[in-house]
Parts: sequence; structure tokens; C-alpha cells
Amino acid sequence: MKSLLLISTIILASLAFSVVFYSEGQALQKIDSLANIISSLAALTTLFLALLLYNKFGIENKLLNKNLQTVTEFLKEVSNIRLLFDSDNQLIPFTPSQKDFYRKEKSLDQDNTVVFQKEYLTMLAPVLSYINNPFFPKSIARTLKELEIQHVRSVSKEILERKNTLKLIVVYKPPKTRKDLYLSLSEEPMTYQSYINKWESVMIQTQKWLRKHSSYRREINLDFIK
Repeated sequence: MKSLLLISTIILASLAFSVVFYSEGQALQKIDSLANIISSLAALTTLFLALLLYNKFGIENKLLNKNLQTVTEFLKEVSNIRLLFDSDNQLIPFTPSQKDFYRKEKSLDQDNTVVFQKEYLTMLAPVLSYINNPFFPKSIARTLKELEIQHVRSVSKEILERKNTLKLIVVYKPPKTRKDLYLSLSEEPMTYQSYINKWESVMIQTQKWLRKHSSYRREINLDFIK
């Protein structure tokens, strides 16, 4: 639209000037015609600039503000996530929105298998709902999709008792007994390193998007975003 209007304006101006200078008539009439043409071109130029500014500061700006609002709401949901890794009765806290944890907890084997307390599904649902939000940036949604539940099956007692099994516990809903239900949420066993990397990718992509589209990211009260 903008390119078409600009090209049309240039062509019309060229034609108009040609008609004036190559047509018959008195010099005074030519000057009068030229003045009318200049006035018309000025009006077209004003319209062209108005459309440019409206597009830049109107529709696009409104959409960007909606994107930013959605990302902010998403981060609020992520900041509410509080988890614990239970490894042989050693409890290690994990908050996805905090940067420090991603330096990797050295006391845990990166290849340990993660199983999930059943309440994890309820906790994660509001976060995963952003994948299909039309105002959620695609770049973040692609990484968030890696955390989607692929497959749900209960974990046997034998697997739970293995030394390389990490139980992921929701902090606000600690297990009442050691017989609480734990689940596997993927076709293949999910390792500790794989799970942490998925969250880290989500947070890094969110950070990149905010750095590109918002100058107020430093005001967001999350360690990972600053």
C-alpha cells in the first residue's frame, strides 16, 4: 500500500510537470497550472506521510502493546511456579524464572530420570495455555511447546525406588505420603538435563523478545529478564 502510493505520486508528478511545460499557452497560465499541481502534490504527500505514521504508531503499536501485555502476563504465571527436586530425600528448589539455577545443580546427575508429581499437570496448565494465545509471540511459543505434555502414564514403585529417579514436587502441594502418584509425561524417559534445558530455552527466548521490543524490561522484577 505504501509503496504503491509513493510510486503513483512520483508518476503523477512527472506527468503533470511534462504536460505543463510542453503544452501551449502563456507563461502566466503555465505558472498558475504549476502552482495548482504543486498544491495537489503537497496534499498527496501529506496523505502519504499520514498513512505511514498511522501504520507505524497506530495499528502496529497497538498489536505490539498487546504482545507485550501477553508476555508480561505469561511471566507472571511462570514466576508462580515453585518446584522441588527430590533426590534420595535431598530436596533442591527449582524456580524456572530465576537465572541462578541454570548454572546446573552439581549435586544432581544430569542423566537422572525426572518423574512428576500428579499436581504438576494442574500447575503447568495456565502456562501452557499461552501456546495457543494469538497475541503470544511465536518465537516464545515454539520453545514453550517443548514443555507440552506428550504422554501420561503412572510410574511404578520399582522406578520410583531407583537411585537415578528424580521426583519433581510442586511446592504448594507437597506429597502427603511416599505413595503419592507420580507420572511420566513423555514417550521416552525425560532426563534432568533435558527438562532444565527446555525451561532455559523458554526463558532465554522471552528475554530476547523483550530486549528487542521493550525498553522497560529492566523494570520487570524477574532475575532472568534483567
